[in-house]
Amino acid sequence: MVDDVPARGPMPEALAFVFDGGLLTQREVDGLLLTDPEIRSARLLPMNEAAALVNPMPGRRLRVARAAALAGRTCVFCEAGHPVRA
Repeated sequence: MVDDVPARGPMPEALAFVFDGGLLTQREVDGLLLTDPEIRSARLLPMNEAAALVNPMPGRRLRVARAAALAGRTCVFCEAGHPVRA
């Protein structure tokens, strides 16, 4: 998924990407080595719970990316987390 993120305050316009990394088991998640200080934990959650833990735009990205994967779509273009027709 490619998301065009509009400029906001001091932040310039940007692109955000969501990649499908495949499925993980609980055992694999438990074995992750988290080295980035911005990542405090990793866990498996239902989509609504996961999306509720992040700001609205990343939450929309998660939902759109999952829906695209379930529909067999390989790429989706978005603006501010909302799908657009290419």
